[in-house]
Amino acid sequence: MEIEHFSHRHPLIQTEVLETDGEKGVICSGTCHSLVHTYSLGQVKELLDNVFCRLCYKKINPNYAAYYCQECDYVAHTVCTYNVYVQDGPLKEGKEDESRLEEINLKGDEEAGEIKHFSHQHNLVLNCEELKDKKLCEGCTLLISGPFYSCEQCSFFLHDKCAKLPTKKKHPLHPHQLTLFLRDQCVFRCHACDQHRPGFSYKCEDCRFNLDVQCCTLPEELKHEGHQHSLFLAIRSEQRCNGCHVSWSSRERFVCTECKFAMCFRCATLPLMIKHKYNKHPLKLTYAVENDSEEYFCVLCEKERNPKHWFYYCAECDFDAHTECVLGRLPYIKWGSPYMYQFHEHPLTYVPKAKYSPTCKSCGVLSKDWFLECDQCKATVWRRHICNS
Repeated sequence: MEIEHFSHRHPLIQTEVLETDGEKGVICSGTCHSLVHTYSLGQVKELLDNVFCRLCYKKINPNYAAYYCQECDYVAHTVCTYNVYVQDGPLKEGKEDESRLEEINLKGDEEAGEIKHFSHQHNLVLNCEELKDKKLCEGCTLLISGPFYSCEQCSFFLHDKCAKLPTKKKHPLHPHQLTLFLRDQCVFRCHACDQHRPGFSYKCEDCRFNLDVQCCTLPEELKHEGHQHSLFLAIRSEQRCNGCHVSWSSRERFVCTECKFAMCFRCATLPLMIKHKYNKHPLKLTYAVENDSEEYFCVLCEKERNPKHWFYYCAECDFDAHTECVLGRLPYIKWGSPYMYQFHEHPLTYVPKAKYSPTCKSCGVLSKDWFLECDQCKATVWRRHICNS
């Protein structure tokens, strides 16, 4: 039996049953490779110390069968491949497409000084100066820094790296090819970090899978300030994130092969430094408590803070707060700006819940922290539930 798995570019071939394991084993053979049949991984692979499954990044017992590609040295547990991502046929080969921009004129070192980008109707001009006002990139929705492109006719900004994103991309988290979409005034939910975002998304045209630019461009091997060892992307992990200790619906984690450390995509994309209106100094993402106090509180919500969770801290002001209290529940949404959703015909505006926000007049439901309003329908919208006020 030959199957295609989205995590590897060569076909994977099923081997004989290993009696001591009780599970079927499979090994890989590329179309130009010779097939190898084995009862255990140890029969075909040398140097078996510290062999890790490339899907969950846990150690593999060399006495058991496994997925294996001798040419690529790719190994995976058999059980890790038994999921919805196993494909019936080969995936489409294809390299990542080049970015959809037209270089209009060049500056020194062949850098495009002016471009025409598919995301905007006007030409964009390259800038390297530091902006006095905070501006957000229309692609990744993060603060503009470093070289960026801007429109001289309107307030449109785009990071240099976001302007050069490929239009087609394959990612380990999904079996289908992803296409770069301009969301314009629409909002999507990123599958990896579970955040609502406008801006660019890498979307699957066959299903509802979306990745934001920040999550999609994280490397599979990651070095993060929050941990001393390198972290590897595991697409099947049961570990809780060490940053927030929350198990999100997705099972993807960056895991350490040297210790029991794991990090979710949401924590991996937290800003390392951030400004907050209630503190004059930048707040630093902090990973461990340095004092011996037995009580820890967030200065913003005044609720108890778990010392095992990552938090933002200013040593000069002794200011420490939950990451969510600093960033907000929807950190990438512009409050008061209109956004389009497929489930409603008119633009909807994000409104933060106030201390005395009323419940919906039709259903009596009170939003936990935010809701959407339609000015034309005079309706309140909460999680696709529309109530006419």
